[in-house]
Amino acid sequence: MVRLARSEVFDPHEVVVGHLYNRTCRRCFLMGNDQVSGKNFDHRKIWIEKYLQQFAEFFSLDLLTEKCRRQTIHWTLSSKKTTLWVVPLSLCAHLVY
Repeated sequence: MVRLARSEVFDPHEVVVGHLYNRTCRRCFLMGNDQVSGKNFDHRKIWIEKYLQQFAEFFSLDLLTEKCRRQTIHWTLSSKKTTLWVVPLSLCAHLVY
């Protein structure tokens, strides 16, 4: 089954709020102490928060909530109605990479 285009699902003139989450596979840790290997992965939280704020500004999103756990990350994002603008794809690739 073909998925609908985002332009058909979301109205670009309305503010959209979404809950996003990411989960690792079993026995892999995003943050915290891993009892098996003895490694601490807390440095990743700062790295993830920094890049999330950078991407939120670039893609004109408001980061409403953020919760980082050992194996999951949850975000609540909202589109900014007042600051929507079109960015050329070449500029996106240059700024992100």
